[in-house]
Amino acid sequence: MSAYNIVLIGAGNVATHLGIHLQKAGHNILQVFSKHIDNAEDLASLLNADYTDKLAEINKDADLYILAVRDYAIDDVILELRLPNKIVIHTSGAVPLLGMEHISKKCGVFYPFQTFTKDTAIDFATIPIFIEASDEVTEKILLEVAQSLSKLSQIVKSDQRKALHLAAVYVNNFTNHLFHVAQMILQKEKLPFELLYPLIKETVTKASKHKPYDIQTGPARRDDWKTIDEHLHFLDDSPEFREVYLVLTESIMAAYRK
Repeated sequence: MSAYNIVLIGAGNVATHLGIHLQKAGHNILQVFSKHIDNAEDLASLLNADYTDKLAEINKDADLYILAVRDYAIDDVILELRLPNKIVIHTSGAVPLLGMEHISKKCGVFYPFQTFTKDTAIDFATIPIFIEASDEVTEKILLEVAQSLSKLSQIVKSDQRKALHLAAVYVNNFTNHLFHVAQMILQKEKLPFELLYPLIKETVTKASKHKPYDIQTGPARRDDWKTIDEHLHFLDDSPEFREVYLVLTESIMAAYRK
């Protein structure tokens, strides 16, 4: 495996985990950029790298430049940064490859399919990394870098990556919000959220072994309107939670009418 010199553009959750694991895989992090200089310095210190808060001061000697910034910030970088003949990639699941050619014709997407928090350890070997590239040579290099982190890495098309990102919003972001709703409901009755842990674990285990459609349970699946009405009455003083309950109930019922 080749070792690559890398500049991280971004110092948030994804950049932090990528920097740590790329370094462990034998790559060299030359520099960290963040528009917030303290964030750049903190991550650079962790990686023993240089840092800057100015795109004009980006090190031009790296092999690979990784834009690990928020989706809306990618356009800002595209407007300012020019790195001709360098490989430049972003890490977003939702942002297309189109537009990256303004930075460099050798561009791509490097999408680690996981949720990241700085202080939560991640085993990159268990994470799929989805690759898209502007050309075959860049694709080969990106796949090599990805496979130095995870053997689950693979090439996907733009529409496939968009579908993966949308599906991830459902199973991660929406589900986590539902955990929050459940916690608020229990908190009202002075019950700990931890009581739901065994149920959460069993739900995920079953979904990993069966088609979710085949294992749906609950009052909406049974058309149990007596229980549904009781739940809705319980939520009378939480109209936003009541609305979520109704939308999901109707969605489940519609799925099984087909």
